[in-house]
Amino acid sequence: MVEKIDLLRATLRYVKERKPYRINAIVILPDHLHCIWTLPPGARGLSVYMPECRMVSLAMGLSNIVN
Repeated sequence: MVEKIDLLRATLRYVKERKPYRINAIVILPDHLHCIWTLPPGARGLSVYMPECRMVSLAMGLSNIVN
């Protein structure tokens, strides 16, 4: 994942343009990442964001960043 950091940034940016959120903290490791997100008031939950992150990450050539 570290080798494809630009793709990861593009993935997160793409999803953020469609569904706003804030990343409070992120740790990027060679094969996975950990994030702490803040969702906007009234958001239905993180499960709404994950399918789009998964689809975009796979389309951009990243391994599945969402488990």
